[in-house]
Amino acid sequence: MSNILAAHSAKVKSLVDEIESNRKFINQVATTGFDLRRLKGLVLATATRTPELLQCTPNSWIKFMIQCAELNLFPGPMGHIYPVPFKNNKVNPAVKEVQTIIGYKGYTDLMMRHPSVLSVNGACVYEQDEFEYELGTSPFIRHKKGDHDYASKDVTHAYCIVSLKGGGHVITIHTRKEIEHYRSKSAQRDGNIWRDNYAPMAVKTTVRQVVKFCPTTPELVRAEALEMEAETGIDVVLWDPSSAEDVVEAVEALPNKERGVSALKAKVGAGNSEEVYVPSSNEAIGREHEDRAVYPDDQLPLEDKD
Repeated sequence: MSNILAAHSAKVKSLVDEIESNRKFINQVATTGFDLRRLKGLVLATATRTPELLQCTPNSWIKFMIQCAELNLFPGPMGHIYPVPFKNNKVNPAVKEVQTIIGYKGYTDLMMRHPSVLSVNGACVYEQDEFEYELGTSPFIRHKKGDHDYASKDVTHAYCIVSLKGGGHVITIHTRKEIEHYRSKSAQRDGNIWRDNYAPMAVKTTVRQVVKFCPTTPELVRAEALEMEAETGIDVVLWDPSSAEDVVEAVEALPNKERGVSALKAKVGAGNSEEVYVPSSNEAIGREHEDRAVYPDDQLPLEDKD
């Protein structure tokens, strides 16, 4: 037992040391007013409560903290952003690393930061609910909750409604089959995040799709890039187009064999304006769009602005 405790303490100390040695860099990428002390406390609390997370490499924890700082989201019971242990078999020997998963509340928080967004609403529909909707020129949703135990196996639909200033709504609805289609693309499709949180992940699926038709922010672009990394295993790098000329000059100065996307990845960083993404391989990343727009009649509020 003493050996186990000693090993546990050593890993905690190693993580604390890694955080302290990277504190300056994390602050550099953080948004204005970001509370790094709070993030450090939440990270250590999360890591010590979950032995598998404590087995993850310190470097991957720092990457997670940088991503939290970029988005101004914090891990914890509110479910804004999750550190999920993931086995990286691309290195030899294989190691456990922290993978960043943004919760639907995190997406909601990011969307609400845009001044044109008034509210974001979403819900799951269960077999015992009264639910009907219609598409076309006069779309509608009617959703009345039934008496049920909220079992994940009973989820039939999920939807999300975004209300915009000046009137109008952007709405997405998915059937259970469509939810499973998007789940199948995720590297975590068989992991605890889906098994233990099916309903929130189903709502998140609709939120991610509705984002494509809403006013966006640099943080939302970055969040989607992180989700693509988690789903495909391909790193996504964002950069500010204003620095593109310098990037091209730097790449052209390299030998031919060192040019390409890997060279771009080494030369560019995240920007704060009109960001685009570059996959770290030449493999194209495709997305299928199966979105349906309807207007709400009954809805479950997630977060509203005053």
